[in-house]
Amino acid sequence: MDRRNFMKACGIGCAAMAKPGVMLARIPGESDAEFNARMTWWREARFGMFIHWGIYAQLGLGEWAMNDLKIPPARYQKLAPRFNPVDYNPADWVKLAQAAGMKYMVITSKHHDGFCMFKTKYTDFNIVDATPYKRDALAMLSKACADQGMKFGFYYSILDAHQSGDNSFRKMKDEGFDQYEVYLKNQLQELLSNYGPIGSIFFDGQWTPQWNSEKGKALEKHVRSFQPQVVMNDRVGRQYESGDYNTPEQFIPEKPPARDWETCMTINGSWGYNRLDHAWKSSTQLIRNLIGIVSKNGNFLLNVGSTRQGLVPQPEIDRLQEIGKWMDINGDAIHGAGPGPTPNPPWGCVTSKPGKIFLHVFEWPKGELALEGLSNVSGKALLLTASGKQELSTSVSGNGLIIKLPSQPVHPAASVIEIVKGS
Repeated sequence: MDRRNFMKACGIGCAAMAKPGVMLARIPGESDAEFNARMTWWREARFGMFIHWGIYAQLGLGEWAMNDLKIPPARYQKLAPRFNPVDYNPADWVKLAQAAGMKYMVITSKHHDGFCMFKTKYTDFNIVDATPYKRDALAMLSKACADQGMKFGFYYSILDAHQSGDNSFRKMKDEGFDQYEVYLKNQLQELLSNYGPIGSIFFDGQWTPQWNSEKGKALEKHVRSFQPQVVMNDRVGRQYESGDYNTPEQFIPEKPPARDWETCMTINGSWGYNRLDHAWKSSTQLIRNLIGIVSKNGNFLLNVGSTRQGLVPQPEIDRLQEIGKWMDINGDAIHGAGPGPTPNPPWGCVTSKPGKIFLHVFEWPKGELALEGLSNVSGKALLLTASGKQELSTSVSGNGLIIKLPSQPVHPAASVIEIVKGS
């Protein structure tokens, strides 16, 4: 990922509302109906797993270790013969994501260091040819996703330090960049031809000075010539201008973008496995982030960084399991949901879907909950609990809906009240 975004605040920012249905960049000739049909699964998913994994896990100092430690390329390559993730079980990764309520997975096929986590005929610097593991990690995860009904996608870095012969992740050498573009497109052809249907592609590294909007358009056209229905992020060209959706990194916009968007975020402060980083976000913060993002019509791509053995660190597993317990009760308020009919109130956030409004209560009030702007909504108010839906008494006062509450919240992160309209 781009370190320039790392210091942005990771707040919930629930005040602004998104404007659904606004579209900027578009495939030439694609109608609104065709665009919306292509984006439907992604918009309904709302929650996905990002996976940063490569030979940098051997060092355990994050995915930018080569750049940050100024490791010469020849020395960095010596990590590959030591990389043997014998504990990697992609079926377990998919089960973990599904248990957390995630609907898609995006794994690093190649990060800025240029090491490929898939079999490619265009470089030996890959997991099959350069490591004792000798297996294609992407092919294994793609199959596990297909077997378990999970959408599969991959991350691909436009910047490539290995091909440039430099340890910088800020820029590439001008010499040979034209040939590198051919290499890049050849690798993407492999990824788009050999790994089944690709749900989404997350490009990164577009800040290298040689890259521009026109090159991004050409790359987008190349990708769609193999898989026309793929959903693609904005970093295929210049960020926030290209692709199908915007990618704020490590923060939730106070004012949401005018088109589809997805916040990607880490569970601690690192994308790749970092054995020194113990700044873990709480499950409460992550659940509230997810709710706040959906209330603004966005998606949440939450990252895990696998160890060199191919294992998700236990603190990340713990938090995903805790999120999953909340999603088991409240997933209907997230999947397929979007902004509510009113601005987010001081006590939480509001999401909705056809026929339903969901009140996500972060700060549990005493006695009753007042919601301004919903006096004209008729229907049942149901508190979502592990044992089922508990009907609550309601009344109207002025411009607000008043809901009588039990004394204690259902969940410390967010208790959800479902209003079924017209029932």
